[in-house]
Amino acid sequence: MKKIIRLTESELIRVVKRIIAEDTETNGVQKITDIKNQIEKVLDYYSIVDGKVIDKELNKEISPETIKKLGPYYKTKIESVLVGADEDNMQVGSVNSIKDEIANGPFKDFFGEYDQIGINKNQIQDYYTDIRCEYFRKGMDRSGNPLSIKNRPWCTK
Repeated sequence: MKKIIRLTESELIRVVKRIIAEDTETNGVQKITDIKNQIEKVLDYYSIVDGKVIDKELNKEISPETIKKLGPYYKTKIESVLVGADEDNMQVGSVNSIKDEIANGPFKDFFGEYDQIGINKNQIQDYYTDIRCEYFRKGMDRSGNPLSIKNRPWCTK
C-alpha cells in the first residue's frame, strides 16, 4: 500500500541537503583512498637498490628528475583533497589519517619527507573539485559562483 506524505518546501530542502551531504561525505575519503591506491600501484613497479630507483619491468634506473616530478604531483592531489574536505566540513579527520598513512608509508621511502616536497603550481585543475585552476584564478566557476583560491597554491600563476 502506497502512502502519500506531505512535506513543506523547507522540509524538502532539508532532506535534499542531507542527501547531498551524505553523498559528498564519502567524496574526500574516496578520493584520498584512490590516491593512496594509485601511489601504491606506482611504487609496485619500482624498487630502491643501493640508493637508486630501479624500474622492475625494464630493470633500468629511473632518473632522479622523474622522481622529483612525481612527489609534488601526488602531494598536490593529497593537499587538494584536504582543502576540499576542510571547506566542505566533511570527514577531515578521516582524510587526514589516510594522508598520514601515505606520508609515513612507502611514499616517504620513495619520495622523501612529505613536508619537504614542494607543491606544483601549474596543475590545470583542482583534484578535489575537478574545477580548472583558471576559474579559481578568476574567482568564480563557469556558473559565476564565487571560488576561493586562498588555500590552493597549485592554482596560482
